[in-house]
Amino acid sequence: RPLARTRMFLQGGYQGLVADGGFDTRRNQLGWTLSPSGRGNQWHVNAGMFIPVGSSVMIGPNILVNRPLIGPNTPLEDAVDLENQWYFPGAGARNFRDDPFAVLENRETYGGELLFIYDPTPGSYFFSWDNLDRENAPFAASLDLAFRRLPTVRDAQFSFTADGTLFAFPGSPPAADVWTITSRIMLNTNGTRWVLAPYVAQEQSRGIDDRLITRAGVDLTAARGRLLVQGFARFNDWGPFDFYRDFNFTFPYQTMLDVSTGVGRAQFLNMSTRLGVRAKVRGLNEFSVVSSPFDQAPPLTIDSATGETFSNIEPGAWEGELFTYLRVMR
Repeated sequence: RPLARTRMFLQGGYQGLVADGGFDTRRNQLGWTLSPSGRGNQWHVNAGMFIPVGSSVMIGPNILVNRPLIGPNTPLEDAVDLENQWYFPGAGARNFRDDPFAVLENRETYGGELLFIYDPTPGSYFFSWDNLDRENAPFAASLDLAFRRLPTVRDAQFSFTADGTLFAFPGSPPAADVWTITSRIMLNTNGTRWVLAPYVAQEQSRGIDDRLITRAGVDLTAARGRLLVQGFARFNDWGPFDFYRDFNFTFPYQTMLDVSTGVGRAQFLNMSTRLGVRAKVRGLNEFSVVSSPFDQAPPLTIDSATGETFSNIEPGAWEGELFTYLRVMR
């Protein structure tokens, strides 16, 4: 609802145990990261504000409260009463393959978010889908601070073993407080366009490992004429595929640099025919896994009953890759 130049929204929902309608795919006005999951078995309240400050600055506070109607199972081991000769079967975490519902993204959450935006040229709106190529301000930036209190466990996620067998983890990481700080900085300087995306976050794995990850890094993209440069530096972060976060495989550092040229002016969003060279280097430690080739799933021995894996990597080890490529787009 508009209130002078300030805009406010309030959303609430109640979804039954198996009312999985999916998440809302519409873009919100400020690009908040906190939003209801869309899963069933929950009620939620989500509220935010859009506060213009002058003609160039916007502030967007946002809150989310989410609770399942029936909470997750806390795994219990089997037990035997020897005196009375009674057997008590255990209970495991639910999963969507074996149970009608499970508590995953709809876990109990109390979240708050504060988003700052500086964009002096609103004609190329900062959160438009094609803003990376359209932004014409000399400098535009956003800073997003998000916090989630997760006071309970959740049910089980799925993953795959090395031979492709689908399995559900036996539980989940414990209750925790997680947070993310993300930013996007856009520069237009003398015909060169820059996009930098630094971040720092404390988050959990998708599997069962209870090690909290504090990760940080920055992504960089620059374009000038036909030349396109892409790269990143990431520290104590997961690898590029889902299974790295599933099993909590992290790397002390990961770096990539890609330089390419092509037909016509380089763009960030539109793919085109390009000739380039790319280099990657990443460090390894006791929480890492060796990949061969560099970004292919490694041969893993995973206990599907516990989700545990083991590493024999010596600290200080590293792996790298250098290749050239020709990408042809029709």
